[in-house]
Amino acid sequence: MPKPSKKKGTLINAGQMEDLLRAPGALLDHLSSCARDGLWLTDGEGRFMFADQTLCNRLGRTKEWFARRSCLEMVHAGEENLVREKLAAAVRGEPVPALGFAHQTPQGMWIWIEVDVSRLRDGERLIGLLGVCRDVTEKKETELRLRRETEERVKTEEALRSSEEYYRAIFQNTGTAMVVMEEDTTITQVNKESVRFVGYTPEELEGKRKAIDFAAPRDVQMVYDYSRMRLAGATKPPRGYEFTIVDREGVPKDIYMTVELMPEQRKIIASFLDISERKKTESALKESEEKYRNIFENAIEGIFQMSVDGKVLNANPAFARILGYPSPESMSSIKNIYRELHIDKQRKAELDELLRDHGQVQDFEIQCWRPDGAEIRISVNAKAVRNNAGRELFREGIIADVTERKKMQEDLEYKSRKLEETNGALTALLKNREQDNTEFQEKAFRNIEDLVLPYVEKLRPKDAVLVDIIKSNLNNIFSPTPQSTAPNYGNLTARELQIADFIRKGKTTMDICRILGLTKSTVNAHRNSIRRKLDIVKIKMSLRSYLVSQT
Repeated sequence: MPKPSKKKGTLINAGQMEDLLRAPGALLDHLSSCARDGLWLTDGEGRFMFADQTLCNRLGRTKEWFARRSCLEMVHAGEENLVREKLAAAVRGEPVPALGFAHQTPQGMWIWIEVDVSRLRDGERLIGLLGVCRDVTEKKETELRLRRETEERVKTEEALRSSEEYYRAIFQNTGTAMVVMEEDTTITQVNKESVRFVGYTPEELEGKRKAIDFAAPRDVQMVYDYSRMRLAGATKPPRGYEFTIVDREGVPKDIYMTVELMPEQRKIIASFLDISERKKTESALKESEEKYRNIFENAIEGIFQMSVDGKVLNANPAFARILGYPSPESMSSIKNIYRELHIDKQRKAELDELLRDHGQVQDFEIQCWRPDGAEIRISVNAKAVRNNAGRELFREGIIADVTERKKMQEDLEYKSRKLEETNGALTALLKNREQDNTEFQEKAFRNIEDLVLPYVEKLRPKDAVLVDIIKSNLNNIFSPTPQSTAPNYGNLTARELQIADFIRKGKTTMDICRILGLTKSTVNAHRNSIRRKLDIVKIKMSLRSYLVSQT
């Protein structure tokens, strides 16, 4: 056996190692054949000096491959420094934890190996490093699988937690009222909208109240029966239905509830919508429909919808009555109402043209014949209903029987013509009478001039004023073109009218006093009264000028 090195802790050379191991080689082979782990021996620099058959089998190598190779060739380039440090630590006698790394066999298969390295000494002399190599591929794969499963489980738990929070947020903040109930309708969970809807807090509802408690008395049995049927599963109740609930303030609310069974938990989740406004709208719409249906059914005018080719699509009783049919239903088989009523083709063409060009007609009169042969006249107000492309779909409107009105109108026109003829005759008669009257006035005027006025003139020397008055009045009476002697002032007395006429003719106060036998103060009083009644007190104009201007 070679002598130990005098320098403590130094390695022996390769030749000495071979001599040292030559004798116990059989022992190492025997030990390795009995072990499940592979054994190898390297010098202090990590070069293989020995590799047993188990290691060769595990790594898919031959013993010749290991000869004098560095153990660093078994690891990835990225792990060389780590392995080098661990080998150096083992040489220094420091405890080295097991090394684990992946190795690719010549066949291309990756395996995981774990190596325990310890320092091998002969007394104080360092012989080399002894390594025990274990195949931990199955363990590593199990660890990796467990790690992946753990990561997946963590992800799943996080996803579930996130999903739970997500759906809880949706449940709480959705605009639809939602509750979760037990089989007996005990409320276990409510959202914000349901709390607002019924007026109770979650603490007052969850686990303390039943959903059926809120149903209106008339709906309690229905809600109970549906819940029992849903849980029994024999008969399937409706998924959604309407009923009335009563909130905390006693206010009834119409709702539409949608219910789903949660089989795994034997719970019920329900959502409900407030349809009170919709119910009111439906009720108002129904009333409106009934009102307009009554108007439609009882209208005096005929109301219709008709196809372009004349088929009656919809009509009220008045429409059928006006056209001589017993009911609207009796007109359903008529394919062309225009042909049935013998409407003039030219008049029909005019109607079509007006609807085509203007879209509607008003007071369009048509002459037609009823099925019983009676002639009637109808007035049509209609419009063409078109689609977005402008194609006429149908016509709708109203008709009125104007037969009697037309007869009355014709009778009135006849009487009007007769009246015009009579008026013409009367006009001619009055004209002749006026001419006769004019001739009479002219003859009377000439007689006055010839027979009366000469004698009146003979009175002038005695009373010229009186003579002028007599001549003026005679001229006014018998003039061929008589004029009013004075304006018509209805609010003046007879005496005031008489004095006003004298003033208009230019007579002075003294003349009037002498003619009428009145005092001056009386005449002046009448003059003032006349100005006051004529509302000219404040007007700077003589009474005579005003009276003349009003003649």
